[in-house]
Amino acid sequence: MKNNSASLFITGDLVPLHESIDLLAAGKVEEVFSTVLPEIRSADLAITNLECAVTDGGEPIRKCGPNLKCTPAVMPALVDAGFKLFALANNHSRDFGDAAFLETMENVEKSRRFLCGRRQGYGGFMQAFPECGERT
Repeated sequence: MKNNSASLFITGDLVPLHESIDLLAAGKVEEVFSTVLPEIRSADLAITNLECAVTDGGEPIRKCGPNLKCTPAVMPALVDAGFKLFALANNHSRDFGDAAFLETMENVEKSRRFLCGRRQGYGGFMQAFPECGERT
């Protein structure tokens, strides 16, 4: 009998800020994720909402609230932590303009991970976890 179960780990907003940027850029995932790291890594699919632009460029757009971004240097650590799918459909993805958003998508894809929350809809999820079948 085929086992059709899978384990998911899903976070809310992930925004590397302040000292966590330096720790992640240095590959110190244990210090950032601590006791939750084994849970992330043991999941069949770990999903996080990347609530910021991942870019070294761009100018902050004019808006209410903070403009959030982090350096692409954190991506290897996020991959090492075990995240496989990054959601980008949120209110901070374009905080540094469209070019920075495109760079964010490129940085996720260069990390050999999947993304969702752009015009293609569920494509990233389906590539990361094809066992789920087609959405109807």
